[in-house]
Amino acid sequence: MPKVIHLIPYDGIGGVEAAARTMTDVKAPDLAFELRYIFPEISSRAGRGATFNLARIVGAAMTLVADRPEVLVVSLWRSALVGILVKLLAPRTKLVLFVHNSLDAHAADRTATRLALRLCDAVWTDSDASVAQRFPRPPAKPVTTISYLSQRLDPLPAPAEGPPAPVFAFWGRLSPQKNVSRALALFARLHAARLDARFLVIGPDGGEAMLLRARVAELGLESAVTFEDGMPFETVRRRLAETGACFCLQTSRYEGMAMSVTEAMQLGLVPVVTPVGEIARYCRDGENAVLIGESDEIAANRVLALLDDRPAWDALRARGLQAWSGRPLYRDSVLAAARALLAQ
Repeated sequence: MPKVIHLIPYDGIGGVEAAARTMTDVKAPDLAFELRYIFPEISSRAGRGATFNLARIVGAAMTLVADRPEVLVVSLWRSALVGILVKLLAPRTKLVLFVHNSLDAHAADRTATRLALRLCDAVWTDSDASVAQRFPRPPAKPVTTISYLSQRLDPLPAPAEGPPAPVFAFWGRLSPQKNVSRALALFARLHAARLDARFLVIGPDGGEAMLLRARVAELGLESAVTFEDGMPFETVRRRLAETGACFCLQTSRYEGMAMSVTEAMQLGLVPVVTPVGEIARYCRDGENAVLIGESDEIAANRVLALLDDRPAWDALRARGLQAWSGRPLYRDSVLAAARALLAQ
């Protein structure tokens, strides 16, 4: 039975890791699929310093060469380094570069990703935007877009009556990429007009937690903004239900698929988002979302209008739910792509 291994640096809480975990216990009659980590002992940002370890990367490559998988899928730049070594030492292994973001995070990411792109047999991506925006020239290798619908979610109950609650939520890393500082500035405009507005910010520190808390104090929003640490998605879901969240507020500078936004739409939250990465494809302004352009004032005014227009909010919510109906799950998409590659 062909062996397919998906290699990830470590088990964190990001979209890459969350989607991959849905394959942990996958059973297929024709494939032996395994999810593997270079650093299985690390599960949080606090331990990331230990992942800058060339010996562990070389060791992971040597173990994979000995295991002789037919297909090796690599996600993120540390795994790409392992994949490069495996392909050089065992060229018959089919190497898949899995691209998850529309920009390189830094020079190491850019270098490792470009080298892996040259050596790989196929490219998988979480979205068309991740490949189109990241690589000026289309890859010469076959590209397959993997569905990033990790699970089917039942929507949260809508408000029983009256207008939607002015309760906003964000979940993800508190990092420069997510640009939560802009979300706070936009929320400040909303709060100035609606003193009952609330903003729930959930996520681990990605380098900006202290800055964001200081920003909240500067804006005088201490009573309106709540920070909570990273948590399993089921706990996120429960907190959204408890707070009565009606909107997802995310002002990312760049994205791939943006799993949190797809989750929000399935849960019935109306996205108020910047149209970056694949978000620009599935969030349609005025149809199922409010897209944030250059003017935060314009975006805030549009949201304030929605807070007084329950039929309009209901329509955006309904079309957001419909957008993900019938989409294939991540695990089915991954297995189908692996089979197609093995059949070539």
